[in-house]
Amino acid sequence: MQGKISQLWTLMNRSQLAKGQFIFLFFFSIVEVAVGLAVPLLTMKLIDQISSSGFSFTSLLPVIAVLVVQAILSAVTFYMMRRVGEGAVMNLRTEVWEHMLHLRCP
Repeated sequence: MQGKISQLWTLMNRSQLAKGQFIFLFFFSIVEVAVGLAVPLLTMKLIDQISSSGFSFTSLLPVIAVLVVQAILSAVTFYMMRRVGEGAVMNLRTEVWEHMLHLRCP
């Protein structure tokens, strides 16, 4: 198992990942998950408020706002993860292609 992990680290270092982007993306995805976890809590509060004092449009606004923020964060996170991943794959493919071009043909 230890050999597989060291091979993974070697591969990650070779792919020339943008470490700053990767760290930013990690924390950005944590924020996205936290906002996603806030939706059920706000929905619970909305249901409690509706059952105790009746429906009010203003009580629905925080839930709608959090859902919109979650959708935007989810889209940005997906785009950035895909961009970082495709960049790593592109760097690895370029390295393999350059290696193949320098091989001798029999």
